[in-house]
Parts: sequence; structure tokens; C-alpha cells
Amino acid sequence: MSDICTTISSVETVTKRDLNQRTSAVLDQVIETGEVIVTERGEPRWRVSAYRSQDAPLARAERQGRYTPPASTPAPWPNRPGGPAYESDDVEALLIRMPEIGTPQCFLLPIDTCYEFVGGLRSLWRGFDGGTDVHAFIDGFFGTIGERAKDVPP
Repeated sequence: MSDICTTISSVETVTKRDLNQRTSAVLDQVIETGEVIVTERGEPRWRVSAYRSQDAPLARAERQGRYTPPASTPAPWPNRPGGPAYESDDVEALLIRMPEIGTPQCFLLPIDTCYEFVGGLRSLWRGFDGGTDVHAFIDGFFGTIGERAKDVPP
């Protein structure tokens, strides 16, 4: 195959005539390299690529423009172990409680407090609605976070 293919910028190219006369050999090259460019009078005109199943959900999402695959060269890891340094006071989260009766409550809290809340929920959750222990935990948590939160109007 090397006698009919030339390599231009790491993509194999063949002439239209060679494709016509040696179709089987060109298709073997497509399977080997993934794609071949077909030229006509020295100008690239067509691209022959290997068929890949489009039934895979990720391939379908990429084709529809709903997914972009990760870069082939990922971003380098930070020089510092653990990434950028943030103080817990630097990172805050807005926690909103929507009671069934009454007005919503908004709290601006340190992120560690929010992680504490989520961890308590995950450790106590049972069944579909969480159970009575979770409801008691939520009521107790929102009863004590007033001193740790900045007041935010709903």
C-alpha cells in the first residue's frame, strides 16, 4: 500500500485513480489508519473514514452537539498538592429552606456548614422521605445555624 499512499501531515492520501483501481487496498489502509484523503489532480477532495457505530449513546450525543469529548491533552495538575488554597471563610453557599407553611428562609453559610448538613442528611436518610430522624435533624440544623449564617432576604 505504501506505493500508492503518501503521507501529508500524518493523514494518508491516495489519488482518485488509485482508489478506483485498488479499492480493496485503500479500504484496508482506512481500517489501519482511521481515514484516508482522496485527491483529484493533486487537490484533496474526499475523506474516506472508517465507520464507527453511531448507536452508542455518547457518540450520538456528540453527533447531536450535546457532548464535547475531553481534550486529548488534559490541563496539568497544579504545582501545589491539594490545588489552590482557600480558607473556609472564602467559600460560602446559599442555603434556602422552603417550608410547607410559612415564608422561605435564606442563609449565606460557610461551605463547611453546608457539607456538615449534607453529611447529616446522607447518614440519617431512610426510605422515600428520609424518615423521622431526618426531619428532626433538619429542624434542629435550621434552628442552630442562625448564629453561623449571614442574613439574606428571600
